[in-house]
Amino acid sequence: MDVDKQAIAASQPRGDQFFKEISLPPHHPHPDGTPEPLEVTVHVSDTFGQSFKAENVLPNIIILSRDSIFFLAHFHKLFSSSSNNFGCLISPAYGAVCNDPEVDALELCLPESASVLNVLLCTVYGLTCEHYHPTFECLLASLEALKKYGFSLSRYLLPGLPLYNVFLNHISLHPLETYAIAAENNLEDLAVVSSSYTLACALCSIPDHLIPRIGFVYLQRLYGLHYSRVEALKKLLDVALYSHTAKPYCSPRNRLLTNKAFLFAGIRIYYNATPGRSCLTIRAKSTSSYIVSIYAAAVVQEWMV
Repeated sequence: MDVDKQAIAASQPRGDQFFKEISLPPHHPHPDGTPEPLEVTVHVSDTFGQSFKAENVLPNIIILSRDSIFFLAHFHKLFSSSSNNFGCLISPAYGAVCNDPEVDALELCLPESASVLNVLLCTVYGLTCEHYHPTFECLLASLEALKKYGFSLSRYLLPGLPLYNVFLNHISLHPLETYAIAAENNLEDLAVVSSSYTLACALCSIPDHLIPRIGFVYLQRLYGLHYSRVEALKKLLDVALYSHTAKPYCSPRNRLLTNKAFLFAGIRIYYNATPGRSCLTIRAKSTSSYIVSIYAAAVVQEWMV
């Protein structure tokens, strides 16, 4: 078998390699004297290999990726979880004979890359792929593959499950894309988590191709979140410093200067308020005096809730 080395290298995720090389012994020579073939080296998934058992059952399906990486899987895991017989590639009749040692394993050649299939199979089997460090693009392709082969995202993209935990590692860098995934698949938990990260984004910068995927309902919710966030900050700033009688350490003049400093600091924050205004920025705008910084800290604490 000719193995495309460049394709294999391109399919590898960052971090640990998810496949290994194994050597197949040469076949016996043919009776007609044909020369004995040379030893063949193939690449097999490190997790989904020959000895990988599911519920004490050895693999009975062989999957070959487009970049020549082999994955060994189980009929009962793929067939029972898929709503379309794994993209109409697995026949229900095979389930009756799949564990017969006299029956050859079912072989499937799929158009997806090895990195995508690795995430897909880890998801279906309930295994984490976090240590393989899949890229965000790989995760997006894996979601499409899951839907293509009949696996519901509402079953696998839930809090606490491996695929959900992997997505959490990418939300901060891809908040709008993650929110679009949650919206188009009605994944409420993922939408809530990703929406908080969108506060750092200007909604006018949402790419045109994401708007239809997000849809009217979730887009309205996102705009409502950003608007209410700004209004909450402005409301917290609309307060006056506590008034008190003259003290040795705080004369009426000092109190007047402090009030003015607090007023100007609040105005600067008020007219530059954005949903993603950081707490550090609020503190930086109000460090003109100790008293003002104390009130700013209170505003920050309240706004973070």
